[in-house]
Amino acid sequence: MAYYRINGGNRLEGAVTISGAKNAALAIIPAVILSGESCLLENLPEIEDVRIVEEILTSMGADISRTPDGSMRIDPSGISTFSVTGEMVSSMRASYYLLGARLGRDKKAEIALPGGCAIGQRPIDQHIKGMRALGAEIVIQGGSVKARADRRRGAEIYLDVVSVGATINIMLAAVAAVLQFVEFSIPIMPAFVKLDISDLPALLGAFALGPVYGVVISFMKNLLHIVVKGTSTACVGELCNFMLGAVFSAVAGVIYKHHKSRKTAILGAVAGAAAMAVFSVPSNYFITYPAYVEFYHMPLEAILGMYQAILPSADSLMKCLVIFNLPFTLVKGLLDAVLCMVIYKPLSPILHGRK
Repeated sequence: MAYYRINGGNRLEGAVTISGAKNAALAIIPAVILSGESCLLENLPEIEDVRIVEEILTSMGADISRTPDGSMRIDPSGISTFSVTGEMVSSMRASYYLLGARLGRDKKAEIALPGGCAIGQRPIDQHIKGMRALGAEIVIQGGSVKARADRRRGAEIYLDVVSVGATINIMLAAVAAVLQFVEFSIPIMPAFVKLDISDLPALLGAFALGPVYGVVISFMKNLLHIVVKGTSTACVGELCNFMLGAVFSAVAGVIYKHHKSRKTAILGAVAGAAAMAVFSVPSNYFITYPAYVEFYHMPLEAILGMYQAILPSADSLMKCLVIFNLPFTLVKGLLDAVLCMVIYKPLSPILHGRK
């Protein structure tokens, strides 16, 4: 058996560069297929599986280039084939991630069974179970998994055993089946102004699991929005939305954490909504709008013009943010808070950790 022998006695000093996690890289690279746009992945580990998945995506039609610092830029827009078979795929342990990504983007996929594992062939029954629950028709034939999902749907999926790989794969496939966003148009407002309840899951997560989990859920929600929208400008807006959602869920979760009751849940939700509304002013003024101007060359006058459609007398962005954004964000947060309180009672056993 191979082993390392370490002879101590000397002071350790210096600097090392820690490469990215292998399991994260092998899931993220296939997920780029869902974006439809060029993506830059940094700090990828220099390992055989990463090289193989790079070759697989290239053979599918993706344009991939490496930067001097080792980052990988992937443009999946040229991918045309839904069939990913051959020796390269069958030699890669995490090839099943390509199944979820292809199925999520093009509703059909054919992937060689995974291999390359010293402990034997890896079972994929949990992956198949999840795909079928989402509406896919799957057969295993000739060493390949053939899947088709003409009518995708949402579903509650319970895995028989804990499987990180199956969970990631099902999430990739579910992107296209998710009910994207629930939005409400406001008759007296321009079309781009909409209310939504997208921060509700983060608020519930903060109550059930803690403020940190609320922030994580908010991040995942906005990351999913970026993937689904598939536009580069979405990144700026979703960054701002993440910061606001993180403030909302963190403040609510911290207050609720100290004394779990309906009263503190209401207090936390209202305080979180107020904090989010106040934070919306500096976050938009100092981060979001300058980013639109700097990176997307959107004239400041155009941004101001959108507000003037609502507030004709507005002559500065700060005034628009204070008069419109602050109360609008407060209403949005309070809407999430009200809905959260409506479902608080049936969820309270879970929130309190009781069965």
